[in-house]
Amino acid sequence: MYTRIKKTILCVLFIGVWSSCTYKEEDSHRITYSGYVAFDYTYNVINDYTRLFKSICRFNEYHLQPTAEKRDSVDRLYFQDTKIINEGNNTWTLRNINSYYSNSTITINTHGNDLYEDGNRWNISIPGGDGNLSKIIDLEIENKGNDLWHIAKHNNSNADFDYSVEWDIHFYASGKGFTLEGNGALISIASPKLKLEYTITNPLEAHTDNYNNPIIQTGSLKILATDVNKKITEDTFADIISDNHIEITYNGHVEIWDYNYYYYSAAY
Repeated sequence: MYTRIKKTILCVLFIGVWSSCTYKEEDSHRITYSGYVAFDYTYNVINDYTRLFKSICRFNEYHLQPTAEKRDSVDRLYFQDTKIINEGNNTWTLRNINSYYSNSTITINTHGNDLYEDGNRWNISIPGGDGNLSKIIDLEIENKGNDLWHIAKHNNSNADFDYSVEWDIHFYASGKGFTLEGNGALISIASPKLKLEYTITNPLEAHTDNYNNPIIQTGSLKILATDVNKKITEDTFADIISDNHIEITYNGHVEIWDYNYYYYSAAY
């Protein structure tokens, strides 16, 4: 028997033109299905930024190098598919030249500093229309000390939701991953309106796979799903057990789900 939130989620799901994974008819009868869908929409937003985090970390290493020769060495190591352009006035453009992601670009204003020192800030701009990002995105990153970078709250949208996000990132010394904490809110573009508010309750840990993609392998989320019109809210708790399994707790019921995210989001 469907709850009101489940009906709202299913309406948004059927109206929406994009989602990350394949929904099977038999899955919709599982008791935690609404929680699973709420997690999937939330995870889509988080995952769309993971490559951006990786690129910013690597460009910081590039920018730190004191000579052109050393920058060329980092370029060859990390940016085989990216053209790095010095625009002047402390502004740089990273343009992905891979044929599949030919329109993906990042513009970075470094303010003449790297991101290794406490208090240093960068401003990042990404034009609309790249991958799943449908609006221009502007964000600020600040080093808060102790190898922690803070991404200030900012707004964006994809095909299904308008959303806001705010995060803290800690990169591993190896450069092969990061931990992510923070929160965000999504509200559906389609009606009936569904609002998803999430908090990362245990840090999300991402590690790079054999194809150099950052994959979130562990961590936990609390998601509040609200039927905006009826003002009804339900809780979902999602534990990422591995890169292809999640545990969903919804309405007091717990189920394990197979979960694989297919990488056709913007590759920065």
